[in-house]
Amino acid sequence: MSYNLFEIPSESGNHADIVLADPQNTDRNTYTHHSYTIETTDIESEVLDKRGIRLRNFRNWQLIKEKNPQVLGSFKENRGYYIGESVLSQNCIDHHSQAKTVLKLGLIVRLFEKVKE
Repeated sequence: MSYNLFEIPSESGNHADIVLADPQNTDRNTYTHHSYTIETTDIESEVLDKRGIRLRNFRNWQLIKEKNPQVLGSFKENRGYYIGESVLSQNCIDHHSQAKTVLKLGLIVRLFEKVKE
């Protein structure tokens, strides 16, 4: 399987990370939407290696399975993250969340382009 975007909640459930991951291979690096927020002069291969986290080490998967079983379901089905889905699915209008979502989306697009190259 190849990389896809997934929304993975934190263990507390208060936050979520948008990650680029290959759920069928937990030894491959996973990249959060924060991976490219700081500039570097390193070469690209070093950046990909340094800023990735092995998927198996990314979260306490037993806790995620108990609290958010839909995450593992999305992995099995390779059902990727629909951009902005968790914010847009809420009925209330929260301009702060919308602004944060737009900022994160810009980072995700850049990360996705780099990993796909």
